[in-house]
Amino acid sequence: MLQFSPNSTIALVGSSDGLPRGSDAVPRLCAFLESLGLRTVVFPSLYQTAAGTPQPAERRAADIQVAFASPEVDAVFDLTGGDGANVVLPHLDLRKIAHTPKPFFGYSGRTMTCFAFAVPFYRAASSPEKSAAATSAAR
Repeated sequence: MLQFSPNSTIALVGSSDGLPRGSDAVPRLCAFLESLGLRTVVFPSLYQTAAGTPQPAERRAADIQVAFASPEVDAVFDLTGGDGANVVLPHLDLRKIAHTPKPFFGYSGRTMTCFAFAVPFYRAASSPEKSAAATSAAR
């Protein structure tokens, strides 16, 4: 069972359509997580642009890369839904992500992102047992 320790840091990112600016959902989630003793860091790509459109795919991918690369971040929560995540995949450096695996949580359009993150773990494994262990660790 996955457990976070007090002061674990959760990165809140958006790989897909983005949340509307001014929504109270993210501050409420941050307050809840912080009430559990966790820290949060909100990445700008979580929100839509001022024009109400998703952030550019390159920006969303860059935020995800930073979240995975940061030694201060213990897990990554993708809070956005929709098929916009598919255009982010070509901009992710999956090899770098594979070297800094962290729990990644999301829903809806995250299925393809989760599959993409699992691929490097399968490639890095030299046996079915190690492959299963790496995939389990990636969840």
